[in-house]
Amino acid sequence: MHRQLSMSLEDLPTAEILDKFGSDPRNPSFHRSQRLQYDNGEMHIRDNPPIVDHFPKPHSLIPGCKKGELLHELDADVGGRQLHFTVYAQDKGNEGLGLDRTAQRVRLLRLFYHLDSDTLSLYEPPQDNSGCMQGRIFRSQRVPRPSRVGAPFLHWSELRLGVDVDLFGTKYRLARCDNYTRRFLEGHGVAVGEEERIPDDPWLVSRRWREQEPRPEAQKSFVNQPPLMFFRLAWLDQATDFFRCRQRRLFKMTVFCGDHTVCLHEETEGFEGQLFLRRIRLPKVITHDGVLRHYRSWDFRPGIWIDVFARNMFIVGCASEETRRYIEQQFGGESADIEIDWKQLADGPPPVDYLFTPQKITFICEMESPPPTLSGMQFIMAYDINKRTVDVSECSKFRKWSVGRHFLTAVETTLGENQFHVGACISLFRWRFKLTEAEFRTAEYLKFKRGREDGK
Repeated sequence: MHRQLSMSLEDLPTAEILDKFGSDPRNPSFHRSQRLQYDNGEMHIRDNPPIVDHFPKPHSLIPGCKKGELLHELDADVGGRQLHFTVYAQDKGNEGLGLDRTAQRVRLLRLFYHLDSDTLSLYEPPQDNSGCMQGRIFRSQRVPRPSRVGAPFLHWSELRLGVDVDLFGTKYRLARCDNYTRRFLEGHGVAVGEEERIPDDPWLVSRRWREQEPRPEAQKSFVNQPPLMFFRLAWLDQATDFFRCRQRRLFKMTVFCGDHTVCLHEETEGFEGQLFLRRIRLPKVITHDGVLRHYRSWDFRPGIWIDVFARNMFIVGCASEETRRYIEQQFGGESADIEIDWKQLADGPPPVDYLFTPQKITFICEMESPPPTLSGMQFIMAYDINKRTVDVSECSKFRKWSVGRHFLTAVETTLGENQFHVGACISLFRWRFKLTEAEFRTAEYLKFKRGREDGK
């Protein structure tokens, strides 16, 4: 059941109420306008002017200014409440160090003067290859005058082109300004002056990319690194099961330049085409800093030794014409092919150059005339070169160079490092040990030491 509502004449608003509230409920399309508005953090009636307009306009914050009153709302248009200058500073911090290009750096900066607070901001825009800390130097700071005569702080009336300003102990040269800054200063009777040329920074000029003239003839003959390079390797095998002498073996090495992997196929007579090493990243010997590194494609060229899993192989030449042209371009024509000298291969690679003497040298030794309980046992002897002490431990039967139980620990001796070599006999107390094999790094160091003594 719907109930019909009727409005009597007593319920209708009077003319006085309609004038006061400005809305007639009988007209649904008419809405009362909003008379309140929110401006600058204050709520006020829209029809009346804001309360802040009743206050006088702010004058310049600098007392005793002779340029007259500064009315910010009248003099500064929208977005123009600050003066903008382009300045530069000549940094002489590196003068006298012998660096001509960096003896006098020219740094380009932007100076802003905020009219509403009489403060300054200094900003250095980033530039490529500058080498200096760039960005904001300071922001919204009142800069004190060096002389402190008259006004204590720097005022906009003192800023004009062609003069130096002291900002916290550093002098900056005013070189340029925008159109608004020029109109503002000239309107207040300040002689702005003409714009000055900003000198070039010697460091940035030297770091600019120099366009080189094209060399079509050189570009036509230039050979890029091929995706595959082929080399021939020689190796004297001393651990073969079929020959009692060192067998001369030849290999063809394929270098994949994309991922720096290599694979080896044998070319020895009777073993042609057999895969000797599958495609793999070839590790180098562990360097002096203890990091395992791998060979790169640019490390391979004829005339060098490479280590293939404890096998010293010599690169004797190129196995393809494309590889030969690339090697001749990079290293010269004499580096493409080298005659195989099997006598040189028998001597092995040259000794590694040691900058520092190793702390310890290690050998595998056997006891001479051992008691029955120690018969057939091998030991590991480590000699500390700095402390001149010897440690003897049992050698593991399953892993070579693995230290087992200690036999003698920190035995002080008068022996020098020259007395420790393969074949030498070392007497410690009532035991006598014969050195039979040197550890890999120890052997390299002893070989380097012998080569240095022979060179002298």
